[in-house]
Amino acid sequence: MNSLGESMMAIQPPPLEVVLREVLGVPVRLYILMILAESRLKMKQKCLRLSELSEEVNMPPTVLRDVHLNRLEELRFIKMVENGEDPLYDITQLGEQLLKGLYSTLRSSK
Repeated sequence: MNSLGESMMAIQPPPLEVVLREVLGVPVRLYILMILAESRLKMKQKCLRLSELSEEVNMPPTVLRDVHLNRLEELRFIKMVENGEDPLYDITQLGEQLLKGLYSTLRSSK
C-alpha cells in the first residue's frame, strides 16, 4: 500500500463500540484525556510527564502506564512524545476531537 493509503488508514478512529467500552466506560481514561487537553489550554507546557499524570489521577506510574496510557496510545487518543524513565505524553488530534464531540453533545442536550 502506498504511503497516502497508509496515512489515510491511520486517521480512522477506532470503532464506536471500542471507544464506548475502552474510553467512556473507563472513567480514568476519559479523565486522562481531559487533563492532557486542559494542559494544552492552561499551561505553558502542552504535554505532561508520566509522574504528573500519576499524581493527578492518584495512581502508581507503572499501573497508570500499563493499564491506561498504553491502551489510550493504542487507540491513538494520546501519544508519547518523549521516551525515558518519566515519559512525556500529549493528547492527539483524535483525542481532542473525541472530547470536543462529547462537550458539544452535552451542551446541546440542555
